[in-house]
Amino acid sequence: MLSTETPDATLDLIVETLDSPEQVSVAERARRAGFDAEVCRKLASSVTEKPETLAPLISMRERLAAEGELAPGALERYLLLTTAGESVARLDDLPIAPTSRRLFRDVFSQWTRPALALDLADNKFIAYAKLASLRRFPAGLLDWEPSGLPRSWVPKIRPLSQMLRALWLAGARWRSFGPLFYGHLTVCRPVRAMLQRDTL
Repeated sequence: MLSTETPDATLDLIVETLDSPEQVSVAERARRAGFDAEVCRKLASSVTEKPETLAPLISMRERLAAEGELAPGALERYLLLTTAGESVARLDDLPIAPTSRRLFRDVFSQWTRPALALDLADNKFIAYAKLASLRRFPAGLLDWEPSGLPRSWVPKIRPLSQMLRALWLAGARWRSFGPLFYGHLTVCRPVRAMLQRDTL
């Protein structure tokens, strides 16, 4: 297996996997069904915890499976690697620690292993799609996502008492509307034990 110490090595590993017969077959089927690589990247980059964001991908999997047997996880691997391949070049431009860049490359290389089980129905796929599209960031035992309270949401909060409570929270506790960071346990490797000092 290639080293993923550099962006070029990671990209080479991704391209090598996408050039495998299984992945070439998935790419050709996707193209025939109207899902070129750019559309696949957009769909994977829009995945969130909302079930409706997975619906187009589930529909896509059903359309591709109608052409014949689709290996378990093959489409998911294609979606993640196609998206990650585009993201590798942007890693050096992100204001993150070098360790996070290395962890990203390690995560991307994990998806090249056929033994890794991938499934759209699994919550891990949502986390993986966010990692592939640089919306979730690895940080050792924890991953994090940037967030915040959009100002445009404030007038929509009802009842008025909840709006005041949200404004108090943003002003007094957060000291701004953003950015905020949501922490998650990493999905890329098992976390067997964590001490409180590991989360600080």
